[in-house]
Amino acid sequence: TKVDYPYSNRQLSGYNIDGDYVALALEPYDSASTNQIVILDQTGNVFASLDITEKATSISLHGDTVATLQRGTVTVNAMRNQDTSSGTTVTAFSTQDAGTDAKAVALCDESSVYILGISEIRYLKL
Repeated sequence: TKVDYPYSNRQLSGYNIDGDYVALALEPYDSASTNQIVILDQTGNVFASLDITEKATSISLHGDTVATLQRGTVTVNAMRNQDTSSGTTVTAFSTQDAGTDAKAVALCDESSVYILGISEIRYLKL
């Protein structure tokens, strides 16, 4: 079955796949929209979403954790299913300096991340 997910005046700035989930980093075409992280489940439906203030230049998904790289900062968010009509909440639990040369982020597990810089790869425990 084919399922379409419209970006709604946004364009894709990054994505990552982990198991049955896809994380999308979306940036606005215009100032009327916000930057957004969207997690799609195995059926193509929105599992979780979060508006963010800066463009995510890299995104990584591991289990119920999603990390983004935004202007030299790594922000790590946890997704929690509330088993209510409110659905899944996304909560930031760590924000760390990634360095000025950071180009990408890759979650090792739900509590550590690799920062891919121009001249080195750094390991960061959250």
